[in-house]
Amino acid sequence: MKMLLFFFAIQFFLAIYQVIKLHNLTKANRKTREKKLSILRKNERLLHTAYLSVENFTKSRSLPPSLSNLPLAEKEGIVLDVKIFHFPLFTPPYNASIGISEGRHYLFFRYDFPLFGHGFPFSISNIGSVQLDQDLNPLEKTFCKIRTNSPFSEDPRFFQHGKENYLIYSDIHSHSKDVRGLRIGALNLKEQKLDYITPLHHQFQKVEKNWTPFSHSGKIHFVYEIGRQKILSLSDPQKDSLESFPSLLFSSSSWSSRWGILRGGTPALLVEKEYLSFFHSSFEDHLGIIWYVMGAFTFEAFPPFKMTRISPYPILFKGIYDTLHQPMANPKVRSIYPAGFVLKDERDSLLVSCGENDSGIKLVTLSKDKLLASLQPADTMCNRPLYAEHDSRIGCWAAFGE
Repeated sequence: MKMLLFFFAIQFFLAIYQVIKLHNLTKANRKTREKKLSILRKNERLLHTAYLSVENFTKSRSLPPSLSNLPLAEKEGIVLDVKIFHFPLFTPPYNASIGISEGRHYLFFRYDFPLFGHGFPFSISNIGSVQLDQDLNPLEKTFCKIRTNSPFSEDPRFFQHGKENYLIYSDIHSHSKDVRGLRIGALNLKEQKLDYITPLHHQFQKVEKNWTPFSHSGKIHFVYEIGRQKILSLSDPQKDSLESFPSLLFSSSSWSSRWGILRGGTPALLVEKEYLSFFHSSFEDHLGIIWYVMGAFTFEAFPPFKMTRISPYPILFKGIYDTLHQPMANPKVRSIYPAGFVLKDERDSLLVSCGENDSGIKLVTLSKDKLLASLQPADTMCNRPLYAEHDSRIGCWAAFGE
């Protein structure tokens, strides 16, 4: 009997030893794999930095074929100025939304902090704000973190409804970090905080983001789907009480399918008796690089808010995509990401705040009249090839709020 117990004890300890050995081996393999991935990403960033340095030295900028034959907006008189926004944070701010309240300019943005020691490095995301001076430079002492009670808040949009200021932003759901939804918060600029936060549980897909907010007839509205103009309305921002307008029949658009599906960007403002907003779309080139581009569209100032006009091709400008990637940014993404705009210079020009390469902010000044004149009717251009040297297919696209 004792020999039998001794035998079982030996077998038990051997089993434990094998489990521990297998666990340590798996852990070592995972660390090796994560180290290789980290080195690979570091090398990609170094190659991208060298690539941009060569381009800056040679004064040339390489764009994919679907963009390289398009005119720069400066030559068309649309873009008047591009200001690189500098602000000393531990990590660069990006995806900024500009707004005006009581005559002061504010910038709301995302900034990330990398975390290590948990295997492959990841980051937490925060929302910050800063007041700007007359030259659109940051007043550093006014910087503050907007507390959202979450370390995963992303991509704020500032907008006004009535006399109130609001932020809408993306955040994870409490039950799953892989599911993201939109939250709206009443912004108290004097105390630099959100007075309340309301989760909006309109979950048609796993990741909800890039809704286009606007104010109309005492209610907050969102363009959830550009093109068909799927509109959501919110009568009380303190309650999750979204209502949906009936969608329009599928409307055509002059935006080519080669530039990707239309997604929301800036809040919409009334300009020349119509709502104006800037959107983004993205596509992948033959080298596996993902390019984000931006354009503008207008829609009617009354229900059902039908789209009226749209950019026929992406708005490009000198120096676009030249922001160096920060360590946590994907070096294979070239992005321009409009998230806010205001009227300036006695309403003759527009100031658009854009994130670039998930690593910086650019403030782009556009001529209001030139921009509006460049837009094409949204329902008559479907079969007309515009700048389609490499791809003559013109797509009629609708886009969900992702």
